[in-house]
Amino acid sequence: MSGLHYCTAFLLVHGGCTQRDIQRLAKLGLCVSPGSVHNKLASWIDKLDEEIICLREEWAKGGQVKYQLVGDNWDKNIIPAFRTSQQKTLSLHLFNVVVVVDRIIPTFTREKTKQYPLGLFDTNETKTADMIQLLRDLQSRYVPFQNDEIVESVFFGGDRLTDERVQCAQQLSSSHEFLGGNLQTHL
Repeated sequence: MSGLHYCTAFLLVHGGCTQRDIQRLAKLGLCVSPGSVHNKLASWIDKLDEEIICLREEWAKGGQVKYQLVGDNWDKNIIPAFRTSQQKTLSLHLFNVVVVVDRIIPTFTREKTKQYPLGLFDTNETKTADMIQLLRDLQSRYVPFQNDEIVESVFFGGDRLTDERVQCAQQLSSSHEFLGGNLQTHL
């Protein structure tokens, strides 16, 4: 299929079109099927943080460009059209993380702040075990290491509630040496 077919399907998905309607349009030859859209997005998942990994490696080698991680909970209730004992409200609890590249003043004063969304993580912010696992995953992926030593801490921020829950997760972590001091949590 052509790029136009994929772009059309992406717009339909982003606009809230149902998979059933996209499938109908795909049969007419106006776009690709919902399965093709899912497969294309799944193939791009590894490319999502490719530039951040390059920045991390440069930072580990003494580079000047640094970044911060900013996160917040993302909650959504999906209410069925007809509630029954079988079909109840589905409550989703996810965590959204964005990487914000620091601007060096005065070199980059006219440039916009670069932001890289890392996507939604299947993490419930109210569960400490989920937050501990998220912090471990973020640390292993985005904190700069050199010779198995942390080069510098990475700022991790959010709203007050997120900050409080991250600090609680750090304090309750069973391995203090793994999390302690590697991700700084501030507002």
